[in-house]
Amino acid sequence: MRIMAGITDTISEGLGRYSIGEKLRSMRQRKSMGLAELGRHTGLSAGLLSKPERGKLFPTLPTLLRIAMVFGVAGLLLYRRAQAAGGGGGAARGASACP
Repeated sequence: MRIMAGITDTISEGLGRYSIGEKLRSMRQRKSMGLAELGRHTGLSAGLLSKPERGKLFPTLPTLLRIAMVFGVAGLLLYRRAQAAGGGGGAARGASACP
């Protein structure tokens, strides 16, 4: 795996396991959306949005949240975070949190 400037091997390998870029590209293509259109919805440039998809950049949390909101997954992401932090009530282990 190619190491990006300023990121240690451990962090790079850890983040790489999530395949964030592949997931972002897949969500965008399922919506038949180009990078320019996604950029209009997020306020981010097409150039910036293409970098995570190509494995050239690990996106920041604010960038991920902007993209997630366009695809309607931000609420689910925030719900799962609250659960992971010990926020009671929730799906049993191994069960889906989605209805």
